[in-house]
Amino acid sequence: MLFAPVSTDAPIYYRPWGTISLIVVNVVVFLLVQGGAFGRPDEIYLQYGLWHGAGLRPVQWITSNFLHGGIVHLLLNMLFLWAFGLVVEGKIGPGPFLATYFTIAVVESAVQQLCLMWVTPGVSFGASSAIFGLMAMALIWAPRNDITVGYTWIMRTGLIDIPILQFSLWMIVLQVLLAFTFRFHVTSEILHLGGALLGAAIAWQFLRRGWVDCENWDIFSVMKGRHLTIDGEAPAPVRSTRRLTRDGKPARKKKRIDPLTRKVKHLTRLRGLLHDGKPRAAFDEWTAARHFSEDWTTFESDMVNLSAQLQQAGYVSEALEVHLHFIERFPGSADRVRIEAAELMFRHQKRPHAAMRVVEGLDVESLPQDLAGRLQRLRDTAGKLIDSGHIEIEGLPSRAE
Repeated sequence: MLFAPVSTDAPIYYRPWGTISLIVVNVVVFLLVQGGAFGRPDEIYLQYGLWHGAGLRPVQWITSNFLHGGIVHLLLNMLFLWAFGLVVEGKIGPGPFLATYFTIAVVESAVQQLCLMWVTPGVSFGASSAIFGLMAMALIWAPRNDITVGYTWIMRTGLIDIPILQFSLWMIVLQVLLAFTFRFHVTSEILHLGGALLGAAIAWQFLRRGWVDCENWDIFSVMKGRHLTIDGEAPAPVRSTRRLTRDGKPARKKKRIDPLTRKVKHLTRLRGLLHDGKPRAAFDEWTAARHFSEDWTTFESDMVNLSAQLQQAGYVSEALEVHLHFIERFPGSADRVRIEAAELMFRHQKRPHAAMRVVEGLDVESLPQDLAGRLQRLRDTAGKLIDSGHIEIEGLPSRAE
């Protein structure tokens, strides 16, 4: 059976530029090495892989993490890096994420080389240890979130959602069992466990020092029950890794999350992010929910709040996208939103033609006085710009200066 994680539903507050950069570098290095750009591949592995029993070589503490033995080794590592990098980088941002990744990679490699100075010479390489460190961090920071795992079994393939807690513990137990099989000799399983231990220690330090905000959904808060209430409100409806019956007893069968529960889950997260003043993360949650289900939508008040916070934070294109979706979903009550959308197009994106199309058909006389005045001023100024021969360029700027 072959399986690999491919995505997660954990809240993402930062775009995964660090994770993408690491994946690109690993792939490019693999192609260059296999293509002979630096000489014979076996010589590169011997020179830049992590040597055991040959003293300390600090350069190898970095280079060994970017070498892979084959396309399957590379592919699996990059899929794991993508899924768990999303969780970790999504909470702390690209800079801290890259610093954390290299800290795990370098420290684990240094300790490994130091502890194996007197063994029979050998060499190891690959990003697995650092990735196991990220997996342990995700386990501590987002145990109740799901990870989507792709699998191949005989002639069947598919995707399943597994809680990060369950998947990570299963992987760690598997490494322990394999290490026990090899009598805990120096194998890749021992190195994986070393990376996971280091990642867990770093994750705990981030929580202890307040460097990461898991919104009471980290493993320690979950164990203490602090995740059950948010500012005194009712418990957020999320899927638990241990399903209970109405009597509070463990359910015998584990069922997949139903679409309605998932929709409520997205809505609860969206409102929580808006309550915390995180419009960019709220927009990403809104986008993810719509990707999951085309008919998913929020209430009118949620969309108005989301758009207002996005505009205040300077995310004009994102706010405009919310406006246009509102117009599509609630055409009967969208007069004000249509005018605001047209104003965004005209003022921030210099698109008078598009602005006029949005407010086409609105009757000034049927609108309240404030909206009628705004619509008339918009038509006058946009009309002058159109008459002057203005060339329309869509999509600029994406963020207000």
